[in-house]
Amino acid sequence: MVCLRMKQQAARSKLKEAVHKAQTVWNEANAEKLEATCKVFWSAYMCAKEELPFTKHPAILELYKLNDCTNMSMLYSHHACANILQYIAQEMKIELNTYIKET
Repeated sequence: MVCLRMKQQAARSKLKEAVHKAQTVWNEANAEKLEATCKVFWSAYMCAKEELPFTKHPAILELYKLNDCTNMSMLYSHHACANILQYIAQEMKIELNTYIKET
């Protein structure tokens, strides 16, 4: 019985290590894409916060490119800006509802 528990514990430990290693490798491989996506989200958020039209979003991303921020070819239109902001609003709503329910 003790041997079985030790064997199961060792297997779980190896699995956790493998998952952690896979996640680290994935993060390293996609770090540049994640950074670019964050910049696109921040520029979309800025459009909303500053009450700019969504059509300014591509111009802001073009400014990123001029300042040597590469990999900005995705999520480039005013439609993408609207979709990003809709996603952010939905996530904020869920988080706010959860907070209200817990208090």
